[in-house]
Amino acid sequence: EGLNFNNTLSSWAMMGSAILTKGPFSLLPPVVDRAAFFFHKQPIYTEDWDSTFVISAEGSSYSDHKVGFGFWAVDRDLSKEDASKRYMVEPGLSIGRQLQDSKWDLWGFPRSFNGFGVLFTNFVGSHELTSRYQPSVDVVVGNNNEQQPWRDVPSQRATSYDFRNTDITVQVRYKRGYLTVDCTNARTGQKTNIYSGSVTIRSPSTFFSSFF
Repeated sequence: EGLNFNNTLSSWAMMGSAILTKGPFSLLPPVVDRAAFFFHKQPIYTEDWDSTFVISAEGSSYSDHKVGFGFWAVDRDLSKEDASKRYMVEPGLSIGRQLQDSKWDLWGFPRSFNGFGVLFTNFVGSHELTSRYQPSVDVVVGNNNEQQPWRDVPSQRATSYDFRNTDITVQVRYKRGYLTVDCTNARTGQKTNIYSGSVTIRSPSTFFSSFF
């Protein structure tokens, strides 16, 4: 039946191109220059949690458009920062330019944050001359330092992983400073470890999903 106010929808803030459906939640339509914001309003008061979700991204794996989406866990309440203004396009500006000007272009998320994000993109490389267009998954860790998209993120340690045109089960496990991220391909059944290592995030934290 999908998300609705009879189950858990009231716990989420939704902006941009996000669309509720009776089936899977639609984060972004196949249209250029769109961004979406889907943020859980309630903090998580624990340092021992896991999150499992299924993603489906349709399209060419080798598009020359830089695109991506992310799952974030941060100790920042974006609902108090009037995030809705970031997604209201002003006359003469594209949504991409508007988010860039306000430094909210880290996949629809502020460049500075404390916590971590799991990013799915089609781009690897820190400079235009060395860039390679290929699907990848990266874990970005922030300590309130500014990180620029397509330069600092995704990093060179990003895992080459084709997440398009099939269902991917993503498992995020955080336990007292240690993070594990795994992706499982529904078609092949193969499970790939994307990240296992130390990450510090203060409690309480909040969950956030975005696309840019």
